[in-house]
Amino acid sequence: MELSEPSIFNLFPNPISCHRVNTFNNADQNLVDECMAWRESSDGMRKSNSGGWHSENTLFKRDEPNIKNLCNLFVKASNNALLRFCPSFPLNEYNLLAEGWVNIGSKLSFNYPHNHPGSNLSGIYYVKVPAKRKDSGLLQFLDPRGNVRPYAAGVKELIDPLNDNFTIVPEDKMLIIFPSWLHHWVTPNLQEEDRISIACNFIYQKR
Repeated sequence: MELSEPSIFNLFPNPISCHRVNTFNNADQNLVDECMAWRESSDGMRKSNSGGWHSENTLFKRDEPNIKNLCNLFVKASNNALLRFCPSFPLNEYNLLAEGWVNIGSKLSFNYPHNHPGSNLSGIYYVKVPAKRKDSGLLQFLDPRGNVRPYAAGVKELIDPLNDNFTIVPEDKMLIIFPSWLHHWVTPNLQEEDRISIACNFIYQKR
């Protein structure tokens, strides 16, 4: 007897798309300035953040030119991620509803583990990341299967494949799209400098 080549079923996928964004004409600093001006004009709101500042969820209604450009980029990245996840998805039959906000993380601020109920996809763009440390303000996704580490049963080679989290070290101009159901958190900002990111949620609604 012999085995045929197997059929592989990649069950319950949780794809994460990570882009590098090219910017021009001082767009980086202009975007920083727009985010800081928003903070100056608003008390913000408390969501998953401990410390720092979280704006209202009105990013896609703002008129600042660099914020508007980023919103358009978010939409493009979300559609791209959706078509990779579901290639036959009929985008032309759906409207895209979007909300977004700015996070400005001061020293020791962080975000508790959470997900984004009621949305299909979510995204984050890193406007300004303090570069001195690589253990600060990390984005960590948590395995939706729960604690699978014990199933390595002491086998060293299985520890990495059965890890229960996936960590991304943020960098300036990094844009990430991920499934809204995927729990994640942001580790504390251990630096003196503010950390600025912009996040959003997307819902595809039948026309």
